[in-house]
Amino acid sequence: MEKLNKSTFTIFALLVLTVLSANVYALSGSGTENDPYLIQSLSDFNDFIADAGYWNDYTRLGTDINLTGRTYTMAPISPDTSTSYGYQGNTFTGNFDGNGYKISNLTVNTTTGSDYLGLFGYLATGAEIKNLGIEDCDIGGDTDSIRCGGLVGFNYHGTVNKCYATGTVTGDSYLGGLAGYSTSGDINNCYAEVSVTGDDDIGGLIGYSFSGDISYCYSTGAVSGNSDVGGFLGRDNNTVITACFWDVQTSGTFTSAGGTGKTTSEMQEESTYTNEGWDFVDETGNGTDDIWMIESGNIDYPRHWFGVLWGSGAEDYPWLIRSLTDFNNFVADPNFWDDYTRLDVDIDLTGITYTRAPISPSYTSSHFAGTKFAGNFNGNGYKISNLTIDTAGISVNYLGLFGHTDNDAVIKNLGIEYYNITGGATSGNIGGLVGKNYYGSISNCYASGSISTSGGDSVGGLVGRNYSGNINDCYSSGSIIGGGTSYYLGGLCGYNVSIANNTIANCYSSSSVGGSSQYLGGLCGYCSGYTITNCYSTGSVNGDDKVGGLVGYIRNETEINNCYATGSVVGNSDVGGLIGNDDASSGTNSVNDCFWDTETSGQATSDGGTGKTTAEMKTLSTFFNAGWNLIAVWDIADGQTYPFFRKYLSIDTNYDGKVDMMDFAAFADYWLEGTE
Repeated sequence: MEKLNKSTFTIFALLVLTVLSANVYALSGSGTENDPYLIQSLSDFNDFIADAGYWNDYTRLGTDINLTGRTYTMAPISPDTSTSYGYQGNTFTGNFDGNGYKISNLTVNTTTGSDYLGLFGYLATGAEIKNLGIEDCDIGGDTDSIRCGGLVGFNYHGTVNKCYATGTVTGDSYLGGLAGYSTSGDINNCYAEVSVTGDDDIGGLIGYSFSGDISYCYSTGAVSGNSDVGGFLGRDNNTVITACFWDVQTSGTFTSAGGTGKTTSEMQEESTYTNEGWDFVDETGNGTDDIWMIESGNIDYPRHWFGVLWGSGAEDYPWLIRSLTDFNNFVADPNFWDDYTRLDVDIDLTGITYTRAPISPSYTSSHFAGTKFAGNFNGNGYKISNLTIDTAGISVNYLGLFGHTDNDAVIKNLGIEYYNITGGATSGNIGGLVGKNYYGSISNCYASGSISTSGGDSVGGLVGRNYSGNINDCYSSGSIIGGGTSYYLGGLCGYNVSIANNTIANCYSSSSVGGSSQYLGGLCGYCSGYTITNCYSTGSVNGDDKVGGLVGYIRNETEINNCYATGSVVGNSDVGGLIGNDDASSGTNSVNDCFWDTETSGQATSDGGTGKTTAEMKTLSTFFNAGWNLIAVWDIADGQTYPFFRKYLSIDTNYDGKVDMMDFAAFADYWLEGTE
């Protein structure tokens, strides 16, 4: 083989290095207005702040950024790199779109007299920051630090729109909750909830402003200093200020170089702002851009309304839920509910209590009145945890993550963990995932939690009322508790009626079901016209009438195939280890190759199925002889376990994670045993 000469090798090496350097650390996008650089992770953010080459172009944030554990000694973006007087460094002249996301726990701590502190040190002519939140910042300048703000230290002819900051700012002079010093800059539709402490030119929103425009902004943070201290603006020189406010109580001062002081209660009244031209989501007289909102029922200051998720709602470009903020926007806007949506992160709802279903709630106590979910929701393997719904004793119906689905709705690949739903005296149609599933498709989902209601009907661990909907590859766990007037209770689904040959397949429930009423089942309380195949239940069932380990009551040509139940079953009439009552008056029902454990259930009889001892229920031949699919669907540890759904490849018959001749030998041995 011919060897490379030195010059050829050098050229080759340079080409390799060029390719590598062009791809390592590069953000997605090209930096143009139509194709901005995208910050989609903490790693992306670190790349962005490390390379001033990005700071002249268009950039968009695609996720929340949490900076916990990091301490900067100067501004992360466009810092002043010298402690001598005046700015020295690379200014920011680009366009930064926060896209409704936030950067939290920004800590800047200097002991060397560094100036121009904030997320951005210096905005120069042409720079724009918009749609960005800074939460829980700690901008700590020393006693000589000047031009410090929660978002930006110095704004020189730049534009800041629809941004906010919360946290603390300390230093010497020109300190503001949002911006320290602004010269001929425009700051619009912004707010700050920042405690600001220094010597002079101290403001709740801006420390010092020279010319420019400030409009539709407010501040609430405490301000402290020795001179030129203002609740909203510390000192002003010829700035146009329009419809701006500060809280005289929380700020601790009645004075400001600009804006209008209001009490806390006035600051939390929407009319304070709409009377001065602020554009809110629930009015059109001040415009239709829907910039601000005060959430109904909450005592709070105005917050930004973004209302648009990433994506287009199309099948190949769905709406993306990437944060709790995105989730809140999704549940608040029914316009999303008939499109394609994908979850891209786990959502934790700890600390939030809903009084109705977050998605597609009903606003009456009887029939459904609201917007039904008719879209496609792909959980993408993520989960929503700690969903809490408490109707506070009011009989609200259609409770669950989704209150009511409509024709052709699809919910898939979603987990609901640690939910807790408490209904009123007659609350019905309650499920951990869906209150009422109307002709919808639910697949590869699970729900784990508890439901309690003293009355009402159609309650299930996954779905409360299932009307001609298909449910496949799902499971539930937890507890379902009803009262004396509660009926149609099921570990997976409470009430099920099919008029379109619908199925419940490859599902199970370990939920306990209890209530002093009728139609209770470990899997389903009531079934009419459904085909239930390859399902099982292991939870206890305790009721009065029509109580079954798998299904309480079947009618109208319901068909149940290859199912079993093992849970304790207690009741007063029509009680069965598998089926409580088989009503043949509306058509012949069929229960085929199904079993229940006579020992663990405490029931020797059932209106369908075959009773077996615990030992027989854990014997492979019981199910093999019944024709169960023990290769592709079911698995069992012979003599040790009840049947369970297979997780391994169907041809990995010895479960060692490999497919080889040992699997063939194990399968051949199993097959020969079955022919003896």
